[in-house]
Amino acid sequence: MIFFGVFVAIATILILIVSLSLYLLVRKSVQTFRLKRSRTMEAYYFGELLTLLLGSEEVDLQRAAAAFQERLKRKWNFSTSGSSHAARSAFMKLAKELSGEELDNVRKLYSMVGLHHKAMKELRDYRWWKRSAAVSELRTMRNLESLEDMLLLLSDADEMLKVQAFEAGLDIGGFEILPFMLESLPEITLLTAMGLETIILAQDGHAADFIMPILNIKGDNSRKFAIQMLGILRWIPAVPTLIQITTGEKADESVYALLSLSAIGDPRAVHAGLKALTSKSWQIRACGILLLGELGDPQGLPLLAAMLGDSSREVRLHAGYALTKFGKEGLSILSKATNSDLPGTRAAATEVMDNFNIGIAQRVLEFQW
Repeated sequence: MIFFGVFVAIATILILIVSLSLYLLVRKSVQTFRLKRSRTMEAYYFGELLTLLLGSEEVDLQRAAAAFQERLKRKWNFSTSGSSHAARSAFMKLAKELSGEELDNVRKLYSMVGLHHKAMKELRDYRWWKRSAAVSELRTMRNLESLEDMLLLLSDADEMLKVQAFEAGLDIGGFEILPFMLESLPEITLLTAMGLETIILAQDGHAADFIMPILNIKGDNSRKFAIQMLGILRWIPAVPTLIQITTGEKADESVYALLSLSAIGDPRAVHAGLKALTSKSWQIRACGILLLGELGDPQGLPLLAAMLGDSSREVRLHAGYALTKFGKEGLSILSKATNSDLPGTRAAATEVMDNFNIGIAQRVLEFQW
């Protein structure tokens, strides 16, 4: 009898727990549905209100902002600093549909009402997608107050978000702030550089005018990036500056300058390539060889032949591939080197000739500079 009573008590408790769980689940679902419906209705209401406030021929933004703030407080009891998600959605939707002066008015009203404060707070959210959405919103609304926070995001752990913040910063502050944004980057990684390259190449031929001044900035990241971009842009007026950088004290900048000169292909750079062959750094020697190969200047042939005996395997291979660009003369040197008494020279020449024979002599060796 006692056991039966205990069983009934336990069963009753379990039934109560299950019933309570079901009740909470249903309640949560109903609340979520009501919240979504409420937000949809709010967004529609705010959209209609915005259209009404900005629809007249002569828009008074001060009065429109005051009216919008009043409606926010009266209808949903929100303060202007704790702006509603629905109101922000309405502004974003309208901004995507408008252009010209109407779009400018929407952006100004967005900031005047104070809706950007919530988005700026979300820039520091621990969830990357929240930060990304906030960047997109502030970029669309061209909110100048958020520019400083955009610079902070350039140190974000997420590479894609870093590029997104860079794009947003340029849209908000203009291309002139590029040097300051580059200085805020702790490191220009491959992914970041690819994103920045896309942004800069979209500047309708004026990008080089902004890149050159970056070389005067002391920060290493900015200078290296600028040197690379000058090569990507193939900007011939930068050749004298790049030649000067090849003789600088910083080996990594010399490497980037030699690579950019190779991309530009200006014959004035031949002496920079010849001088690079005497460097203690194998990376600089290899890049000098690459430059001489791209320029195809005959005075580089004897030195390239000598570089087949370099102590670095990478340099020997670079010399071999550079020689293939000199036609019969270069191939003749390589052919003789395959019978060299030096094992390193013989191996490098043989590898290059084998690759040349199967049609890939122009391949570019990839190294971590």
